[in-house]
Amino acid sequence: MALRPGVGLDGWEIAVAKKLVGEYRRRSRILERYEFEDLVQDCLLHWITVRGSLDRDPANPPLGYMATVLRNWLADLVRKRGTDKRSGDLDTPSLDASIDGS
Repeated sequence: MALRPGVGLDGWEIAVAKKLVGEYRRRSRILERYEFEDLVQDCLLHWITVRGSLDRDPANPPLGYMATVLRNWLADLVRKRGTDKRSGDLDTPSLDASIDGS
């Protein structure tokens, strides 16, 4: 699917997403497992959905608002993945349980 002018992303939007993903990947060990480009793409997809509800003003791009939205999204991702990691061993069988079921 090709992006048409006015529908796609501006250069500053891509730059903001790359900068924030880079910052969060350096600070979070959880995000180190994810590819940089995949995280950037996920951030931009989230931004596109949020951006649709904004009034577009070409003279005043919502740079600060985009940065806040993406910071919150990345923080939620780190929080969710950290929770998933901690709760991952809750369904494992006990070492004391017998193998044959008796």
